Amino acid sequence: MGSKNLKAIVIHGTKKPTVADVERYKEAMKEMVRLLEASPPINKGLRVFGTAMLYDIVNYLNVMPTDNFNRVHYDGGEQLSGDYIINNHDIRSEGCWGCPIKCKKWDAKRNIELPEYETIWAFGPNIENGDYEKIVKANHECNLLGIDTITTGATVAMWKELRGENYLERVNEMVEHEDLKLGSMRIARKYGAENKRTDIKGLELPGYDPRGLYGQALSYATSNRGGCHLRAYMVAPEIIGKPKLIHRLSPEGKAGLVVIFQNLSAAIDSLILCKFTSFAMTEVEYGKLLSAATGVEYRAEDILRAGERIYNLERLFNVRAGFSAKDDTLPEKIFSGENSLSRDIFEDMLRQYYEFREWKDGVPTDEKLRKLGIL
Repeated sequence: MGSKNLKAIVIHGTKKPTVADVERYKEAMKEMVRLLEASPPINKGLRVFGTAMLYDIVNYLNVMPTDNFNRVHYDGGEQLSGDYIINNHDIRSEGCWGCPIKCKKWDAKRNIELPEYETIWAFGPNIENGDYEKIVKANHECNLLGIDTITTGATVAMWKELRGENYLERVNEMVEHEDLKLGSMRIARKYGAENKRTDIKGLELPGYDPRGLYGQALSYATSNRGGCHLRAYMVAPEIIGKPKLIHRLSPEGKAGLVVIFQNLSAAIDSLILCKFTSFAMTEVEYGKLLSAATGVEYRAEDILRAGERIYNLERLFNVRAGFSAKDDTLPEKIFSGENSLSRDIFEDMLRQYYEFREWKDGVPTDEKLRKLGIL
């Protein structure tokens, strides 16, 4: 779409959407809201601090990518924590339509959006900047330009490491810059700096360092859209403890868990629901909502199967586009330097992942596709 200069598709209807069983849907909604209200990470975390709640714990655990992923901890970011932000700004909370949590935070006096955790990280530790106001300004400029803050921050960090120039306060110039408009991956290729890349399949990694999160590392590598944390948010069990806390530095059981999280995430995306709902809800609750809305019964296993079909179809699309198992990897930086991830451990997790997926060399087998009703 971007290559065709397509910015949006707008669909306008005049009829109100129907719900198959209104009373059953209302009951499912009540249960969903009750679970959200009872979840501490949501009710005590996101509702109060927004996603900035993550800053202190990520940095404390040494999984804060710093200086273009050259280090895993950032000193000097006191202004960047969620606690500091809410205590030093006149906060107004907003959110998606109908959301009871409202995790988006605004500066009420200046009527300006305050950045999410990923943006704080991308324009903060990733380029060694501890000035929160500079991050707020850069975030605002990115919003006006319609460019992603993770990719923009990664490009700034890449250029800073490569050329020593910091474009944080000149974000609006990047879109016209001969090199910076290319993005970090193409800059690295152009200047022969493959060892400085921080992307997977062309998409830059977000603010959770895979060297200290083995499940998230595997999720990044096998994500169909590249280095994305939202295709399986393994930060939930490895840091936040949802649905339960697991050992973040152990490879045991991670392959099967990543598969389940990816399948569930694909289903949640198709339901057009927020990923944060998974801090409180399971495929059981999602099934109840969908059943009531459509009049078609969806059990928990049906939700996961739908997600699995989606994930396999996406993989088939990628294979046709030229991607292969060699692309299911991590940036070279992750396997070297400070607190590096063992390549042997990673490759063993990847092998197990393919076995769970029933893929051969990263490609869904005909037998698997028949099981899913795709062939």
